[in-house]
Amino acid sequence: MNHNRENIIWKYFRGEWQAFSADMTVIRKLLSWNKVSINGIYTFQNRTVGKSILFPTLLYDRVAKELNLSQRKKSHGRVKWGERIGESAKNRQRKNGKFTPKND
Repeated sequence: MNHNRENIIWKYFRGEWQAFSADMTVIRKLLSWNKVSINGIYTFQNRTVGKSILFPTLLYDRVAKELNLSQRKKSHGRVKWGERIGESAKNRQRKNGKFTPKND
């Protein structure tokens, strides 16, 4: 769960997240995005105090940034996998004579 005083994000279902915010301008902005939908309206004494939205995992970092929350961390395994793929691409280019190293 990722939260601060007014905003919170939590896992809703597989591939889906739910976010709550009391800031209606941010909620309106997020609702204008594709694949973001309203999930609940919270009221107190006939006054809206916040809304919750649903969004896919793909949008997690963008939503967290808008809500001033920390973004998800990349897993160590995925970073290492990306480094291996990049290194193997460089090796293929060297083998084919297409690689020219950058001079720093």
